[in-house]
Amino acid sequence: MTAQEKLRAHIDDLSEAEAAAARIVVERVDRDEVGEAIAEGYRRIPQSTPDEWGDLSKLTEATTAQTFQRLDAEERAAGLNRQSVVKHREV
Repeated sequence: MTAQEKLRAHIDDLSEAEAAAARIVVERVDRDEVGEAIAEGYRRIPQSTPDEWGDLSKLTEATTAQTFQRLDAEERAAGLNRQSVVKHREV
């Protein structure tokens, strides 16, 4: 049994002030353990590493291209083109 588990098991036997302090310690230890588990996961597999879900950079490239194509189509439909934008800026 770890010290943390022992503390949790006896927290009800403590005074109110001691129990409050013990809860803070347990909460901080829990938070540190969770944070360390997350960090270990990133050390093991860096964020940009492709995994079983696939390569996110390829998805990002594809969706970016699709977005620009839609924006180009909207601009053409509105009668905008590069020359009209340049003329507007010169005025």
